[in-house]
Amino acid sequence: MGWPLPDGGRTLLVAGGVGAPPIVAAAGLLAAHDLPFDAIIGARSKDRLWGEQQLRDLGAHHTLVTTDDGSYGLGGLTTDAMAQCLAARPYDLVMACGPTRMMAGVASLAEKAHVRCLVSLEQLMACGFGACGCCNVPLRNGGYASCCMDGPVFDGSEVAW
Repeated sequence: MGWPLPDGGRTLLVAGGVGAPPIVAAAGLLAAHDLPFDAIIGARSKDRLWGEQQLRDLGAHHTLVTTDDGSYGLGGLTTDAMAQCLAARPYDLVMACGPTRMMAGVASLAEKAHVRCLVSLEQLMACGFGACGCCNVPLRNGGYASCCMDGPVFDGSEVAW
């Protein structure tokens, strides 16, 4: 499953580190369909940041940048910026890609705000067709899903973080 188009309303895109390229791709999809979105992009430091200008160029209404070391934008985590965004305006959907710990925090914040959250997971995928089980994603309701076959995009509320 790739990034599905939302039904409408505003989407909040959240990218951390190497999760920036998939989020920029999602922004391009939203922009191509004239769907409004805001973006949060984070990195360890300014020299590791990529995608801010691309998100602005694609039409992000609000773009927040965070760096772990405070060298650019807001010092702190993408989840800190996300809490600010959720408090400032309503969203119908959150899309996130980045480190697992970040996405767990994003999914938790979205759930508390009653906003649907889609996460693009990065797992080691040895075989690519679900036979080896190394890319299994634990699910809240028990069992596992195969990231390579069932994902890599999952509903954040379904993942057992």
